[in-house]
Amino acid sequence: MIGSATGTQRIEDVMEGLTYTYAQKHGRLPDERGRAGLGWWAAQDTRPEKKTPCPLE
Repeated sequence: MIGSATGTQRIEDVMEGLTYTYAQKHGRLPDERGRAGLGWWAAQDTRPEKKTPCPLE
């Protein structure tokens, strides 16, 4: 599972940046609900682009 370990590290790296930005904007660290939301954004930001489907013809 080498791929998931690097994926997890990428999410953690993005999460760190999002948390920093949140703290700068709001003057505090995010609460549990806020961290969950930031985690979702971090996961979305690190997902690879979807491939264009091939036509069925």
